[in-house]
Amino acid sequence: MSPQPRILIIDDSLDNIGILTVILQRAGYTQILPQNDPESALDSIRECKPDLIILDLMMAHVSGFDILRALPAVTPDPFLPVLVITAAPDDTTRQAALSLGATDFLSRPHEPFDVTLRARNLLKIRSLQLELQERNRLLELEVAERIKGLQEIQSELKAAQLDVIERLARAGEHHDDDTGAHTRRVAHTCQRIAQKLGLSDDHIELVFRAAPLH
Repeated sequence: MSPQPRILIIDDSLDNIGILTVILQRAGYTQILPQNDPESALDSIRECKPDLIILDLMMAHVSGFDILRALPAVTPDPFLPVLVITAAPDDTTRQAALSLGATDFLSRPHEPFDVTLRARNLLKIRSLQLELQERNRLLELEVAERIKGLQEIQSELKAAQLDVIERLARAGEHHDDDTGAHTRRVAHTCQRIAQKLGLSDDHIELVFRAAPLH
């Protein structure tokens, strides 16, 4: 989230937008983006990528409910808070808005303190969620790097182990031709047995290389 959060106000009443803008500016917010055309609201959300949406429910042509329904398809941001404001504060309206994804609910007429308090709280929660998301991302990268390092160490140890086994096996073959032929037969026989037992490729290779040491 940017140092100065972007607050998008969607309301078809310029008077309502003006009142909210003054309240938020007095609280120290400067990035306030007004949108009084509900039909263009979704485009505004795509373009300005707000940190908070203040949304009027009862608007002509496109209602706040319509915008809430369309919001998940417009922005991939899972932490975008929506503060709904309406002059119809009945329980049915409230429940419908919250069920569609609204984060908080405010009734008109409202006090400036209520607006700034809710805006501040929602922006704080969003900031913490984004911070946690970033920490998780960095942690996943760190874990992936450590796993990669361990895999490289395991690969080096395996190569060293196989090299020692192979050297010992070659040393045994040098005693005489019969011994060499015998150890090779044993190695191939053990390899086939390991395959029939369904062992992993790594285990089959280890059995094949270690068998001459019997």
